Amino acid sequence: MASWSLPALCLGVAVGLSFASPTRAEPITIDLDTSQLLGQTFTLDFELTASTSNSVTISGFTSDGTLDDTTIVRDPDPGATGTLGTTDVVLPGGGAVIPVRYAESISFGNSLSFTFATTNLSVGDAQADLFAVFLFDPATGLPPVDENGLPLFGDPGSGVLLTYEFGIDPTALSLFSTDALAVVQASSAVPEPGGLALVAAAALACAVGRRRSRALSRS
Repeated sequence: MASWSLPALCLGVAVGLSFASPTRAEPITIDLDTSQLLGQTFTLDFELTASTSNSVTISGFTSDGTLDDTTIVRDPDPGATGTLGTTDVVLPGGGAVIPVRYAESISFGNSLSFTFATTNLSVGDAQADLFAVFLFDPATGLPPVDENGLPLFGDPGSGVLLTYEFGIDPTALSLFSTDALAVVQASSAVPEPGGLALVAAAALACAVGRRRSRALSRS
């Protein structure tokens, strides 16, 4: 298993953003400082779990690192469309319990940035739809750990970088930052605090990470 000599302390930084309920929510730009991971390779995994036809569009991906398009995974296939860094990647909803995924390996440079926009259809009394971004060890498919076997990212150790809960007002963005991977910006057109939604989104992040780790461990 690959290992990284990085600080084991994982600091969860959660930011709640509240929006009105338009057909499409305002785009959010995420900027990451990846300089402490320079030259290291991870699988960047975008996932949408939607009980509705809500969708996510990922655009404007830039990085001084190197994407490997031979490693692209679209699950289920066909599902996600587009190619990261070349065309917009669209994750469609549709009521499936299994997440729609787009994953690709990247050798990190000093920075990474992308913008995502979502539809914002109401899900009524159902569980909110969830968009999440993970980092995984490409050798194992599991959340990366350091030389002591301690998790580098996520809450707790799920590999999750961010979650965005939508379809129920207020929507919420949660960011999980560490000493090794700094979220240096999260911007949108009209951000407002969303305290209670933050707690719900963080809980969903843990649940998604645990479910994925258990599934991978059994496979």
